[in-house]
Amino acid sequence: MKKYLILSLILFFACSETRATIEEQSIPPTSTVIENSTTTSTVKDESELMSENFHNWWKAYKLKENTKQTSEESDVTQEIISQFVIDSRDTESDPNYFYPFDDNPFSTVVVYLQPGTEFEEFIVCTKQIGASGLAVADENHPLQRSNNLPYVISSSYVCDDEEVDFLWGMPFLQDGQWWIFRTIPRSERIITDNECVDPCGYTYTHWATRTKFQPIRGVFGDDNGEQITFLPDFSDKYENKTYEIDYEYVDFTIFYPRINFNETCADVMEQDILSVIDANVTERIDTVDTYRESYDLSDEEKEGGWDWLNLSYDIIEINDDLVSVMYRWNSYSFGAAHPQDWYFSRNYIIDLDENGTECFKVDIQQEMGGTYDYERGVDFSPKIYEFIYQQLCLGNDNNYFGCEDRGWVDSPDRENDEKYLYKLHLFEDLTNEVQFAFSRLGLMIQFQNYSIGSYADGAPRVIIPNSNNFIYNNNFRLSWIIKDMKCSQNLDYPTVYEPQFSRSEVACNY
Repeated sequence: MKKYLILSLILFFACSETRATIEEQSIPPTSTVIENSTTTSTVKDESELMSENFHNWWKAYKLKENTKQTSEESDVTQEIISQFVIDSRDTESDPNYFYPFDDNPFSTVVVYLQPGTEFEEFIVCTKQIGASGLAVADENHPLQRSNNLPYVISSSYVCDDEEVDFLWGMPFLQDGQWWIFRTIPRSERIITDNECVDPCGYTYTHWATRTKFQPIRGVFGDDNGEQITFLPDFSDKYENKTYEIDYEYVDFTIFYPRINFNETCADVMEQDILSVIDANVTERIDTVDTYRESYDLSDEEKEGGWDWLNLSYDIIEINDDLVSVMYRWNSYSFGAAHPQDWYFSRNYIIDLDENGTECFKVDIQQEMGGTYDYERGVDFSPKIYEFIYQQLCLGNDNNYFGCEDRGWVDSPDRENDEKYLYKLHLFEDLTNEVQFAFSRLGLMIQFQNYSIGSYADGAPRVIIPNSNNFIYNNNFRLSWIIKDMKCSQNLDYPTVYEPQFSRSEVACNY
């Protein structure tokens, strides 16, 4: 009896270790030196009985009803896991503890402990190469259905949080969302008296429960007139038009789109963009003419001067309700150190009813609502800036000032700082010329050169996934179009960043 008591204490303290490794877990409880072989056999039986009783209790009181993936969800999960999560490197020659960052959306992920709330802070988790322990989960992992214990999973990510210190198991797609298991805080790991038959014990380092998580796309650049690879191809819905101008001292290369399925809106869009083009072309010609008429320059200098002005565009979205285009001016003036870019967007809502078609330009920034600030323009909810921060700073590679500090700027001269996420250092000097377009995948935010970072950093773009559409939770027209666009996204193949929405969430007419 005394030996049994000592061994029970040993098992108790072993179970309290939070950082036990897999190797440590593999050491059998019988490693305690016992002189009598008959006694050793008895102790082994007791240990197995403790584990058996624990698993019986877990299955009876903790294990949730098993939910299976659809065949499509399983296929998508397996394909993406094979591309981004399985690490086939030679870890002896490259023994880095963490999974490589480059071009891997699953290398760094974000987890919200209370997803869907407005001000819930996020934690950041980084993929491991190996595993640091085992957790017992409160439901079977869908990728371990064939295992003897499908609810026992190994660690996969290390997180920057004291309580939620690990993520467990491989990520998987289900109901239009990426899922994984996170650590259950120690204070919630309770075995109620008399529920688990004595003796009852376990050697797992953690308990785990399911949580949503989002891979980080990071920033992406302008495709300079080429189709953005992860957006649908809209080439059958518009024609590429050329703006012709004859002026020998400036090289003009100007293109714009004209939609081909609604003449009323096509005319409105074309008149709008032509007014912008005409103004910029006239200004450039006047500038060059003034330069050439200057008395301070020799004839040779005047003849040697040359400029260009180019306009390209990316089609972000075209559907029956919304057309969204991101334009890019690229210009160079003689003597300048480098060319300059300037981005602007045009977004149009198409309203078609029995009275005909109305097409009107819409300001996405205003449609999202927010608080007006005379210096910054219309501001957003903190959640939007939180997503911007994640894309800019948690992606594969970044050099943006402020990314290294997730703290708040403590500035007493800002009276209503609680309304802004500009308190993050990253947004201290953000200019108000940021441009917005909208895709079925989410809100596209285009920064100007120098808006964040240096000229060498370029003009980054980010997309706030459409799944976070609560940021448009108002009665403006755009919020209803976004809900309708769920159906458009649901027709597309799921991506790593934008899995399909569950069809139960919205009534789609198909």
